[in-house]
Amino acid sequence: MNYSQAQIDKANSKDIVEVAESLEIKMVSRGRYKFCLCPDHDDKKPSMQVGGRKNVCYCYSCEATYGPVSLVMKVKKCSFGEAMEFLIPDSLSPDPSPKREGSGKGK
Repeated sequence: MNYSQAQIDKANSKDIVEVAESLEIKMVSRGRYKFCLCPDHDDKKPSMQVGGRKNVCYCYSCEATYGPVSLVMKVKKCSFGEAMEFLIPDSLSPDPSPKREGSGKGK
């Protein structure tokens, strides 16, 4: 399935903290931010900040960065399409291709 840019933007505009909670990622609060274990490496203590102005997860240890769609793909080990379905299930319908009019011949 092809996704429109509007659908991708809608999925990536989901609050990353809510996305992490829906993925059952355990987070701890430090001040106004939440932190979790990074899915890219073995953490002993949470090194990935969840949220903030940019609505991303950022790991201070390995510098990995995830938006809502890429976080779902990493944690659930799923495809882009499955991540889109997880984030915006009610908003997905095939992106309609522009209908081609006749070639103009025989009109």
